[in-house]
Amino acid sequence: MVIVVVVVVVVVLVVVVVVIVVVVLQEPGANGMEILNGVKHVRPGRGFVPNFHLTEKIDVNGRHEHALYTYLKVKFASLI
Repeated sequence: MVIVVVVVVVVVLVVVVVVIVVVVLQEPGANGMEILNGVKHVRPGRGFVPNFHLTEKIDVNGRHEHALYTYLKVKFASLI
């Protein structure tokens, strides 16, 4: 029973991380400052400043693919 709970928690955490990364990657800009300006002035706008750290864009395919995406593609290949 405990193993099932641990597995479910790990899967949920992985999904949350992937969703966060995908949301950040869809924002405009090549670096954190451009992304912050997009959030602050466009969506949701009105001078909104997030209370969490924004990351920079990363490559999800190709030669410079981020290690997280390499791992997720291997680990969950049957779901893709």
